[in-house]
Amino acid sequence: MTQYCDGSQVAVGATSCPSGAPHVGYPSGALAGIWYDNSAASPSQASGKQLAAEAVKAAGHFGNTTQASNRYAQYVILSPTGTHPDGFNTPGGGFCAWHDYNGDTTLSGGGAAPSPYGDIAFTNMPYVADLGASCGANFVSNSLDGYSIVGGHEYAETVTDQNPAGGWVNNTGSSFTGQENGDECAWISSGQGAAALVAFSTGSFAMQSTWSNDTNRCDISHPIVSGSGSGGTPTANFTYSASALTVSFTDTSTDSGGTIGSHAWTFGDGRTSSATNPTHTYAASGTYSVTETVTDSSNGSTSSKTSAVTVSASGGTPTANFTYTISSLTVSFTDTSTDSGGSIGMHSWNFGDGSTSTAANPSHTYASAGTYSVSETVYDSVNNRSSTKTVSITVTASTSSQLIVNGGFETGSTAPWALTAGVLCSNSGCPGETAHRGSWFAWLDGYGLTHTDTATQSVSIPAGKTTATLAFYLHIDTQEVGSIAYDTLRVQVLNSSGTVLATLATYSNVNAASGYSLHSLNMNAYIGQTVQIRFYGHEDWSLATSFVIDDVTLTVQ
Repeated sequence: MTQYCDGSQVAVGATSCPSGAPHVGYPSGALAGIWYDNSAASPSQASGKQLAAEAVKAAGHFGNTTQASNRYAQYVILSPTGTHPDGFNTPGGGFCAWHDYNGDTTLSGGGAAPSPYGDIAFTNMPYVADLGASCGANFVSNSLDGYSIVGGHEYAETVTDQNPAGGWVNNTGSSFTGQENGDECAWISSGQGAAALVAFSTGSFAMQSTWSNDTNRCDISHPIVSGSGSGGTPTANFTYSASALTVSFTDTSTDSGGTIGSHAWTFGDGRTSSATNPTHTYAASGTYSVTETVTDSSNGSTSSKTSAVTVSASGGTPTANFTYTISSLTVSFTDTSTDSGGSIGMHSWNFGDGSTSTAANPSHTYASAGTYSVSETVYDSVNNRSSTKTVSITVTASTSSQLIVNGGFETGSTAPWALTAGVLCSNSGCPGETAHRGSWFAWLDGYGLTHTDTATQSVSIPAGKTTATLAFYLHIDTQEVGSIAYDTLRVQVLNSSGTVLATLATYSNVNAASGYSLHSLNMNAYIGQTVQIRFYGHEDWSLATSFVIDDVTLTVQ
């Protein structure tokens, strides 16, 4: 049965099988046992998944409960007459038998059948006599010819591929190139390779012929390919050429007295190959220890050669580029450089005032207004090629100004504030509260009875400005408890007649906390106007709340 040795390495006329070619030894003692599973009636239309599950059940029955014990086991499931397993003997079910394994996700009835024993190979033999001549009845001598012909056909395929999904294939150059071996010589009724009665110890049975690489034809009887041969002595050798990170290897090994059956390469970076002349691309530059091991096709003798292979990335061509935004004396730079064929490894900035940076996207603040020549140089990460871009950048100082007079109350007098009596305080004169900075502050309320205090100043905000920001430090002490705002401080904008234009913010006893907090309020709506800024504090009839204000500013730009 010479189809057990197959492949392009097996020449026509070969009587031995090189180890490099697919090879399965001649089977002996093939029938291991017979089991009748009478636990349930056979399904009338068993699906492929049901048949696979039955094979798994049989493996458990025969004690083959490991992957290793099932590696060379085949379970043949015989279906009774009148049934239609996997569509047998139904319209469109034009087959006589088939083989597969439980893990095939395309099995009818729901795909793969789970197995605790590893992969399970099986053959389904329907009751072929139900199809009569379509499945071999009287093909050679009697109505039962189909059993031995179909059984032998499936056996020849499955013993050479115990995990079939496409079956053992043949590429010897016959008309069935690339097909399962059993199909090479199926249903030949006369002439060379015709099915015939073959004598066994138990009688003569109809069998189909099998393919012979020796005669390059279908033969009903032929010597068995043994896979033997004395082999030779291999000597590993190779050459290589490197282009950047890619290396092409050429095998130049020899085998005195034999032929090389396999190649095993290790590339020194954890990757391997079994190709004769592989090409490998490394992830990074460096020197790698590459080994090729060759094995004689017959006797298994090996030889190895190791060489140090150095690769280096070629890098690319960088082009420097950047954008920037200006805010007063501060410039924020954004790198937009590119590197064709590589990657940028370093940035070098010169800001034109003696300052430098190696950040990708730096920000720089100049000491004074002026025009500065800014350059960025970028370098390729591998070959250190560089590119520079230079731009002239003009920065101007901010024209901001502060409009509140005596905002920290440090003159010790109320002017130009309009303050209710008792609001102006000093650290020494008003025990219990202190200034945020300096010695003076404004203390509104804090009496524990119905009371109102105010602090007001008139300001003219020049036209042509873009921003106006009121800022102040506020500290709140209270005897109130809970989350209800009993006592409040309103920050208001009034026109010159005293009409309230807006309340910018409201604070209360609920906001009480230790220390001062800085508050900033937007007054852009009043640019170009003369307005009054008023702090309006009001207490209810019990429990004191103090609103302490200091360092008031109104900054415009």
